[in-house]
Amino acid sequence: MRVGELLNQHQRPLTTALTEASEKASEVGQVFSSQAASLTSASSEAENQAAIIRQNAYDSRRDMFLRASKFVIEDLNSTTIDLNRLMDSEKSQKLWPKYSKGDRGIFVRGIISEDERQVRTVISSKYEDDDEFRRYVQRYLDHFEKLLSEANESDPANLLSSTFLSADVGKLYLLLARAVGRLN
Repeated sequence: MRVGELLNQHQRPLTTALTEASEKASEVGQVFSSQAASLTSASSEAENQAAIIRQNAYDSRRDMFLRASKFVIEDLNSTTIDLNRLMDSEKSQKLWPKYSKGDRGIFVRGIISEDERQVRTVISSKYEDDDEFRRYVQRYLDHFEKLLSEANESDPANLLSSTFLSADVGKLYLLLARAVGRLN
């Protein structure tokens, strides 16, 4: 009988300890669940902020490129003035009044508006025979290709590249590149 009494005496404290441990475990579980929910919420907010930062960085990079591309296009138009002068100085002189009135693309259009076969022949011939002309063509091609490369970096969807290639400066690039054998 003594064993039964000893077991009864120890059963109460053991039951109390188990009950307290169970309650503490329940409290810890609730705290853990609450903290897990807070961490999940914070993680979601951080992910949203990261997406906003990525978009802002993309927009900033694209805007910076567009501002810089303005100067490259001005340089391409300037180079075209020299190309025009070397191809046909009389025609070049006739384009100056329009340029003076603000038409910065008139010299580009002056080249691409002609019969393409004839212009390609003239370009190809001058490219082979005239070092100065070759330097200007090379400069135009290099600068335009750099513009395309930077456009692709700034705009993975290649909308900017398509826009530049379909613009007059792009049409001239394609004409020059084909005439000198850079594009097949």
